[in-house]
Amino acid sequence: MRKRILISICTLILGVFIYYLNFINVLITDNDISIFIRNYIPDFLWMVSFYFFSINYAKKITKKYIIATSIYVIALGLMFEMMQYSNIVKGTFDILDIITYIIAIIIANIVELLIWRYEDENKN
Repeated sequence: MRKRILISICTLILGVFIYYLNFINVLITDNDISIFIRNYIPDFLWMVSFYFFSINYAKKITKKYIIATSIYVIALGLMFEMMQYSNIVKGTFDILDIITYIIAIIIANIVELLIWRYEDENKN
């Protein structure tokens, strides 16, 4: 359980840090790498953080719970993008944000499976 909380906290802080650098115009260059970092990496990190934060509170983490949590987190991201599209919240709708959310959850699931393997190996 500590691994998941640690991942959640670290990815949240790193995402906030990158967002803050963009906010104070440190990442102002307009090359492709800088644009990618400032526009998509914070979203990616926040989705991973939210996933591990959400999954951490299960009494027993099962494959069904992982799938349900993954769908829930992606749906929340989609809802937020739809609110941006509808001008309910400030921001710009971007299909690449949605792709970023999906990639983040896929990678989070891979990390979760690695955590499972590590925990299984250390039980014996």
